[in-house]
Amino acid sequence: MELISRSLGREITYRQVPVGAFELDPDAERALADERAFPDERGPWHADRAALRERHPGLLDSRTWLRDGDAERTGALLT
Repeated sequence: MELISRSLGREITYRQVPVGAFELDPDAERALADERAFPDERGPWHADRAALRERHPGLLDSRTWLRDGDAERTGALLT
């Protein structure tokens, strides 16, 4: 949120939303709600960035992605 806030020039705050607020497939909802599904405690959002960069050398980091134009689109989604 800090990086997005700086990119937009305004404060963006994080607010957790319950999994049940979305219309998800039951398996996806169960995986997101059940911390035991991710024993390494990193949750479902962990990615091996080094391996991804090997496979996709043009992969942008968040700072570059926001700088190159997606900050405004991201900000519109967060309004």
